[in-house]
This record gives sequence, C-alpha cells and structure tokens, in this order.
Amino acid sequence: MTHVPLLGKLETVPVTEVWSHEAYVFTPWLLENADRLGDALGMDLELTVNEHPIGDFYLDLLGHDISTGETVIVENQLQKTDHSHLGQLLTYAAGVDEVSNIVWVAPEFRQEHRAALDWLNTHTQEGTRFFGVQISAVRIGDSAPAPLFTVVSQPNDWAKSKKTAAQSQQQSPGVKGVLYQQFWQELLDRLKAEKL
Repeated sequence: MTHVPLLGKLETVPVTEVWSHEAYVFTPWLLENADRLGDALGMDLELTVNEHPIGDFYLDLLGHDISTGETVIVENQLQKTDHSHLGQLLTYAAGVDEVSNIVWVAPEFRQEHRAALDWLNTHTQEGTRFFGVQISAVRIGDSAPAPLFTVVSQPNDWAKSKKTAAQSQQQSPGVKGVLYQQFWQELLDRLKAEKL
C-alpha cells in the first residue's frame, strides 16, 4: 500500500506582524540578513551601513555585490509603494557615487511604480540597474515566519547576464583542470611524435 504524505499548508503572514517598525526593526533585519535578499537578486550581497547620510536625508541601506564589487543601495518600506519612496530612491541613487544597483523593497508594488522601474532600466545609462523586490512572510502551521523575496522588476538582461556569468565560471577549468589539460596534451603530442 502506498503511503500518502501529510503536508502542511503554507500561510501568508502580514509583514507588519513580523517586522513591527520599518526603521527600527525591518531595516536592521535586512542589514543582518543581506544574503536572503542577495539570493533573490542573484548577488553575493553584503550590506554594511544603514541610515547612510545623503545631504539632509538618510539612505536605508548601503553595500556591495562581493562578486562584482558593484555598489548596491536599498530603500525599503513596509507598506504598498508610494511616490514618496520612489522620490527617495532616485535622490539616494543620485547621491551615492558610482552606484550600480538600486533596490526598492516593499510588500506590494503599484503597477505605476513597477512601470517606473522598468522605464528607468531602459532609459538610464548602461551599468545602472533598478530592482523592485516584493517582501512577504509565510509559515506552515505554527512554524516561525519565513521571509519570501520576489523580484517584480529588474533589467531585461539581468537574469540572462547572471546565467551567462555562472556558465562561464562553470566552463573555466580551474588550476586542476589546466594541469589535466596540459598532461593529456603532452601525452597526445608524444604519442603523435612516436606515431603510436
């Protein structure tokens, strides 16, 4: 007789039940858990500073992609996206030298704001990328809530370029591979010379 597995039900938890305050709870949590956001973005993300001053304002998070060295800024909120945060995102992007990756994290993206990020990705200089990342929280039964990041806006070539970079890393032989190639090539050359 076949055993039928007993599975739990995945439930959504309101983000404000998990992170009670944007500046005092959510931003510090993101700072300490940058790898989770980085996984969703396909980056080796390290966030190093929160509340970074930009003129009279404060950027939520500043860091970099360890694998590329590119600067990353993060503007986060715990409500549906709004024009105020879009303006802040652009102000911070303009105030950080050589920023490459601009990330907006929110639990819900208005269609207009998603369209604005898409427009920015097609109309700004090459090497400047805008991301919209939806944050939600889920749990099964009485388990602790778990964050769930979903990228809702990204540059058109982002996933493709990350996949190509990963493939080229896999295809490069490494030190051991180079030594194997040299050994076999020398053996083949010797066999040809001896006409075996």
